[in-house]
Amino acid sequence: MAKLYVTKYCLTNGVYEAEGDIEGESSYVHLRYSFGGKDYLQLGRDVFESIEEAKENFLKRKEKEISSMEKELAELKELEFFYARRGKNC
Repeated sequence: MAKLYVTKYCLTNGVYEAEGDIEGESSYVHLRYSFGGKDYLQLGRDVFESIEEAKENFLKRKEKEISSMEKELAELKELEFFYARRGKNC
């Protein structure tokens, strides 16, 4: 069993350690969490073997989320008030 770092939920729950078995040539990992949960995640996308890789992934996910929120904020700022009257002809 290997010590692994999970980043799948890093923007809500942070990065955390788990123990898991890497399946042969597959890129998927069966994880067992210290709090009793289990998961099946992809190595190199949601779970990493080193804390450095996990940190890089966290920073990448964070930047992507910031960019998405900035775009959403820009759209919200451009939003104009309008009134649509509902009736038989609408």
